[in-house]
Amino acid sequence: YLLKLSGATKFEYSVIKNLYETAKSKQTKGESIQMEDIRPEQKLLKRFQLAEREIVIQMLKDRRAIEFYTEKIGYFYHDIYNAIAQYMVDYQSHHDQIHVSEIIGDISITDLPNKEEVLNEITTLSMERGHPPFSEAQFNEYYQTIVEERSRLNDKDGLARAIAGKPPIEQAKIIKDYYERRQNTKATTKGD
Repeated sequence: YLLKLSGATKFEYSVIKNLYETAKSKQTKGESIQMEDIRPEQKLLKRFQLAEREIVIQMLKDRRAIEFYTEKIGYFYHDIYNAIAQYMVDYQSHHDQIHVSEIIGDISITDLPNKEEVLNEITTLSMERGHPPFSEAQFNEYYQTIVEERSRLNDKDGLARAIAGKPPIEQAKIIKDYYERRQNTKATTKGD
């Protein structure tokens, strides 16, 4: 059954087996199984993360996207996208053409602390189809979205509105994210 499920869902057999064994052990212990236990990696992407994601997808295909990132954006909030973007800037300075397989090979021998996540994301993004080719106008829209979201995310009034009416645990998470973003912004600004 697990093999059939693997074939139907395109998930690796080992992943499905691991999830099955985890669920089975929780069931024997009498614990309830919740969806967030099964798919913790599935997160809601925020507006600026979608813009960052689209830019990274184009950076894996087109040198103009890398130049746009270098000239206008400089950093992403999403750690994995930021690591990919920084690598792509470095890669472009040493290579005339972009070859995803070469990028994956190069990163796989580095000592990046989040190497596996970066490799998985590059693989996923490079295999996606249906994205339009690089367009300066579209990238300016992405850039505008990122600028707006950066200013909104660093706005204390926005923080107060974001936590209003939320349960204490969610308020704590929002406040923690806010201060982490402020630290990232300060660190990035000092680095420029």
